Amino acid sequence: GRGAFDAESVRLSAEALAAYAVGLPAFVVVKVLAPGFFARGDTATPVKIGLASVALNLALNLAFMVPLRHIGPALATSLAAMFNVALLGWVLARRGQLAFDAGLRRRLPRMALAAAVMAAALWFGQDAMMALPHGPRWAGLAVLVALGGAAYALAGQALGAFDLRQVLRLIRLPARPARG
Repeated sequence: GRGAFDAESVRLSAEALAAYAVGLPAFVVVKVLAPGFFARGDTATPVKIGLASVALNLALNLAFMVPLRHIGPALATSLAAMFNVALLGWVLARRGQLAFDAGLRRRLPRMALAAAVMAAALWFGQDAMMALPHGPRWAGLAVLVALGGAAYALAGQALGAFDLRQVLRLIRLPARPARG
C-alpha cells in the first residue's frame, strides 16, 4: 500500500489480483495457440472465439458483480480467458493441428507437481519473510523469486519433468565471434 491505500484497500486489491492470477496461464497460452490459426491464414476463427469469450466475460461479470463484489470482474475475465484457450485448443486439435507427443503428456503432470511444490515453498516462504524485520520490499520479493525458482527447478529435476543440464544448454547464449 505504501501509504496510498489503507490496509483494507490493500486486502481488497490483493483479492482481485488473486482472481486475475487464476487466469494468468490462460492469458499466456492464448498467445501460443492463436498463431496456430494465423499461420494457416485463418484469422476468422480466433476472432469468432474471441468474441464468444468477450460475451461470456460480460455475462459472468453481470452474474458475479453482486455476489463476489470486487472479485467478480477479475474472476470473470480469468474464466473467459480459460474458455478462450479451451476453445482455441479444441478447434486446433479437432483439425489435427494440435497434438501432444508422448513426452509432453508424460512431463506435463510432473511439471504441474513441480509447480505445486513451488507454490508450497512460496506460501511458507512468504510467511517466513513476513516474520523477519522489515527491510526493503524489493529484497524480500527478490528472495521469494529466487526461492520459487529454486523450488521449481529442484522439484522438476527430481520428478523428471525436465533435465536442468539440457535446459541450461538450451538457454545458454551463443559465443560471440572474436573481432579482428
